[in-house]
Amino acid sequence: SAVVTVVLGLSLQATLGNVLGGIALQLDDSIHVGDWVQLPSGQQGKVSAIRWRHTVVETRNWDTIVVPNASLLGENIIILGQRQDQPVQHRMWVYFNVDFRYSPEEVINVVEDALQSTPIPNVAAFPPPNCICFDFAKGVEGGESYANYAVRYWLTELAADDPTSSAVRVRVYVALKRAGIPLAVPGQAVWVSMDDPQHKERKLQRELAHRTVALEHIDMFAQLAADDRMRLAEGMRPAPFGRGEVITRQDSAAHWLYVLTKGEVEIRIRGEGGVEKLVTRMGAPNVFGEMGVMTGERRTASVIAATEVECYRIDKEVFKMVLRNRPEMVEVISQVMARRRVELAAVREGLDAEARKRRVTEERNQLLSSIQSFFGAFPSGSSSREAATEGQARRRIAHPAQ
Repeated sequence: SAVVTVVLGLSLQATLGNVLGGIALQLDDSIHVGDWVQLPSGQQGKVSAIRWRHTVVETRNWDTIVVPNASLLGENIIILGQRQDQPVQHRMWVYFNVDFRYSPEEVINVVEDALQSTPIPNVAAFPPPNCICFDFAKGVEGGESYANYAVRYWLTELAADDPTSSAVRVRVYVALKRAGIPLAVPGQAVWVSMDDPQHKERKLQRELAHRTVALEHIDMFAQLAADDRMRLAEGMRPAPFGRGEVITRQDSAAHWLYVLTKGEVEIRIRGEGGVEKLVTRMGAPNVFGEMGVMTGERRTASVIAATEVECYRIDKEVFKMVLRNRPEMVEVISQVMARRRVELAAVREGLDAEARKRRVTEERNQLLSSIQSFFGAFPSGSSSREAATEGQARRRIAHPAQ
């Protein structure tokens, strides 16, 4: 009897504690269904139910944890992403390394520009994502020579932690590659390569062949002589972009164009009320941004990477060298540019076929005049200084592009 009473009391103690814990949780309103929590074990999950004896937590691994309410009250439980009077968002870290050839300021600027210029799904706009240099490599006997960097961003959809971090890593990788900044290689890695002049020349020729093939399939350049296409190829600068990145913005000033050699992009225009409208999707091989490089006009549309894309950038000075040798190329370029410009106008103004044809002729004549004014006259010969500059440009294949 007395023993039985003690046994029953002890057996009911835990149950009573859990029930009282459930009542306390309901009354103090500290944890709600839908909250993301981190348990003392380090496991994270979403609260799916709060019952009298226990609380149910569902993890990202598709598991369910049943937590006694007494444990919730007796331990330090972290409620993720919550701050008073603030939206739900949780800080995340993405780490990467870059060697000491590149200054921290340069790396940080490149990464932050890429992260903040185009929104990434589930990444908060405020606080904005940022990049920090938080340490230097601590290799043995100087075996490592790189700086440690991290991107800090605030996750707005706490269930999508890994996919969002992956998207941030892709954005960082593409931005660094576009800027000509490689990720660091561990000092213990051993590379065996024939780095002789012949090997470099073969590598150069393969890259130039890849570029010239792309130019041959673009109507704007198909009628050029092989030597002229080679001049353009030698002046092309790699400019890769990740899915969702804005490659160029409507109304921005940029005196270069992009040659698309891989992937697809979306051409969008901003109409009344600032609402963007999809004009078309463009696949490789193709070219866009020709108005800026040929006439100096601001961008008439925004171009967004619909997939991961491989682009090359051609600046005004490269075109100037080619046009000096082939001034008749202006006629071909004007026709292509006029046709593209009218396609955009047709979306905004609803032009019929006859109006489009008439507008193309008008635009072509105007463009001829604008190109000649923007580039100036093309002399029959070049000075020795210009020739030297051209010779240097012909060897350029891998400079950073913005």
